Amino acid sequence: MAVSVRLTRERPFTSSAAIGSVGAMVALMFMSSTLLTPLYSIYRETFHFSQVLLTLIYSAYVVGNLGALLFFGRVSDQIGRRPVTLGAIALAALATGLFLVATTTAWLFVARILSGFAIGLASGVGAAWIAELDPRHDRGHAALLMTSANFAGLALGPLVSGLLAQYAPWPLRLPYAVQLAGLVLVGVFVWATQETVTSSRHLNAMPHSSPTSSQNGYIRRITRSVASSCSGCSPWRSRA
Repeated sequence: MAVSVRLTRERPFTSSAAIGSVGAMVALMFMSSTLLTPLYSIYRETFHFSQVLLTLIYSAYVVGNLGALLFFGRVSDQIGRRPVTLGAIALAALATGLFLVATTTAWLFVARILSGFAIGLASGVGAAWIAELDPRHDRGHAALLMTSANFAGLALGPLVSGLLAQYAPWPLRLPYAVQLAGLVLVGVFVWATQETVTSSRHLNAMPHSSPTSSQNGYIRRITRSVASSCSGCSPWRSRA
């Protein structure tokens, strides 16, 4: 059953600015998935855990990510793109806050799972929202923008945290402070972006909230990546 979509509620953004806001949200969310990659070696030295535990922490992301995609993949069809996206940003901010104040490995596990869940929600709604905001409703173009934002975020994460860890103080705090500031900023832009879902159907109207075909492709990619999950742990070091 198709979801009825149209632009609702007056918002200050043009379609291009709205698409840019959603794209920036996607990039920032995926940036959070790799932000701590250069910091793993510092965490390992600080918390004194093994390589096996390091791999488990890295892979915990998949638990939350798959949970969001498999069980909440179509929630935004029911309650709207903006509420789900703002919820994902809030969860990402909570996860970032946990990383910021982490004192034991348990904090890292919880934060990593929450981060994966938030990114799963954001990736599920991002492509659909971009396609609906596009005046042409071109899903191919939306997929291209989504993929570009995805890879931009994945690349920026280790670059930003690696440079901060190498050349700035507080290597296990400052990258997350920067990420939190970015989440607050992008949250403001997302709030100002037009809602496109007008359906008022209740969640129970759909028997299953299964992932879409694009989400299935994403699920396959992240599942294959688990086997080499620690291959990206870089040798960046903070200044002593």
